[in-house]
Amino acid sequence: MSTQPEPDRIASVTPLPVTHTVGAQLAPPLEQTTRLKGLRGALERYAERPAKQPARPQVKWWATTGTEALGRLLLNLPYLAVVELRPVGRGFWRVATAWSAWCAATDYAAAAKAADGNDRAKHAERVEARKEGRRRLSLFVLLVLTGLVWWAAATAPGVLLLASLVLVCVLDAVGRRRKPDEPLPPAKRTVLTEGVPMRQLTASVCDILDREFGVVGAVGVHRPMTWDQARQEYRVDLSSEWLIEPKHLRAIERGIGAADYSTRLIGTDTATVRELVIRRGDPLAVVGKPAWVETGSRSIAEPVDIGESATDLPFAVPFAGVHVGVVAATGGGKTKSIIWAVIDRLSACRDAVLWGIDLGRGPALVMWRGVIQRAAYTEQQAIELLDAALAEIDRRMGVLTALAEDDDPDNDADEWHTGLGPALVLIIDEFALLAEWNGEKGKVDLLGRVERIIRTGRKVWVSLVPASQKAGNSDFGSTVMQTQVGVWIIGPCSERDTVTTLGTERRDRGWSPHLLQPAVEGDVRDAGKCYVLSPAHRTPDIYRAYAPLTPGEVKARARQRLADGLPRLDGHQVEELAVEVPAILAAVEVVFRAAGTPEFLPTRALLGALRDPDLDERRLAEQLEPCGVRPAEQRKRVAGSNPLRGYLWTDVEAALGRL
Repeated sequence: MSTQPEPDRIASVTPLPVTHTVGAQLAPPLEQTTRLKGLRGALERYAERPAKQPARPQVKWWATTGTEALGRLLLNLPYLAVVELRPVGRGFWRVATAWSAWCAATDYAAAAKAADGNDRAKHAERVEARKEGRRRLSLFVLLVLTGLVWWAAATAPGVLLLASLVLVCVLDAVGRRRKPDEPLPPAKRTVLTEGVPMRQLTASVCDILDREFGVVGAVGVHRPMTWDQARQEYRVDLSSEWLIEPKHLRAIERGIGAADYSTRLIGTDTATVRELVIRRGDPLAVVGKPAWVETGSRSIAEPVDIGESATDLPFAVPFAGVHVGVVAATGGGKTKSIIWAVIDRLSACRDAVLWGIDLGRGPALVMWRGVIQRAAYTEQQAIELLDAALAEIDRRMGVLTALAEDDDPDNDADEWHTGLGPALVLIIDEFALLAEWNGEKGKVDLLGRVERIIRTGRKVWVSLVPASQKAGNSDFGSTVMQTQVGVWIIGPCSERDTVTTLGTERRDRGWSPHLLQPAVEGDVRDAGKCYVLSPAHRTPDIYRAYAPLTPGEVKARARQRLADGLPRLDGHQVEELAVEVPAILAAVEVVFRAAGTPEFLPTRALLGALRDPDLDERRLAEQLEPCGVRPAEQRKRVAGSNPLRGYLWTDVEAALGRL
């Protein structure tokens, strides 16, 4: 047996590309101050510039919006004229009031009243002099304006009309201007449509937050908005000394017409700067089922893919010497999406052995047949399985000790690797049921055994995959279980579970699994979305596990894995020991699946696909009879034709399910 570790045991994962840097810009290093290095830095910054929204959707949006606005303007000119009378009149009143106050020198009059008794007379004289001067100036300006109006009316009426329109627009703008003590007007709803200019969207967001805080300018733009095509999200850095709370995010969604819970905040290194993310679409709305991977074609030393990602960082996590925790509420896809994807991918590894515990006695692990080479569904079976795992850890520790004492340079290894034997992965579904058996009140101590495994198993590649609906101490048993987990896969759960598994800091930076609830409660086809926290996954991006396989597909893959042979801890391979499928039934299943699993398959077509010269319709029926599959008849649509004899896929599937 080779004792040399395999090179590049854990494959490197490409880090997530950063669209832009958050925070204050730092001064360039001293060595970049020369022209050459400055030019090189400029070229690098240009090459790494943030992705902008395509220009074509913006042009389309402007054209559509402009056409609609022009149509509304032409059709509603009388109505708009009446609507504009109020702000124009208010503007005229404000200008006249301000002019009257200026002519009355009210600013100097207030200072004169506040002066001492000796200087009050002097200030009064100055006020009167200023009043007289301003009145004369006003009279002169009015005379000049009157003369200009008469001259324009006589010689250039078009100029007079244009000047009148400009004056009306100015008065309208003055009338619409809000005073500092005037309450904020109601927010205007901006529909978030394809191609909306990002400047307008940013201005709408800032206006909504200003109205929420009741202060103009409470929120500023630290870095302009960008469009992330891969994630289908708008991203903008906002600077504010005010605390932006979830209720403010809901106000933004209502104000811009976004979907519910489509906005979230991501913390930055600056306390007053937060990155606002507005999800425009869902790149993970449809995720396919896991493709078939040949048995033995992969190694557990490489990260295992269990889903799809919308970024360059794949949904692949390490399992070799790493404990992986899975938390997702009911209906979130914990078992059928995440756990089944883990089993399907790990069973394709040539150096991984799977054990399982499910005290809930559900069918999730049973369907995988002998792929789960050792399973426990009762407390006594769990004791025996955990004791066997502890004995395997002790044996492997002894192997590492012998290698450490050996002076042979070919035996230098301080951790387990595939050359010493396959990894052992213990999947524990519904871990909260196991955590109840903690040795108290006369119960057997299952939790203590699991804690020993999670403390000592990582070094010798004995890994745990505890899965639970919640992440509290009562569900995971103790803080030991929570602190020893190296990778977290967090599906939809409560905010308390978010804090327990990820901490308050990551929650404030955008890790919000409580917002991942499926649109249809309990629908596994809409479940599977999750956050991933691992040495490679450090950003709050949303991932999604593969769509769940049907029970028939799970059983078919399990039978194929067993037929191909799986590795065992003793160095042998697992043959097809768990299920003995009759050869004729297996052949019929292959024909149905090759035809796309039709509802009905005629006997002639079935015999033609089997290509057995010794097999006819009668012998086929006799061989399938013990399996519970009997011939069926299907009427042809043509009146008077003879019925077709054949077999139903539901009967074949039911027979396989009974095995």
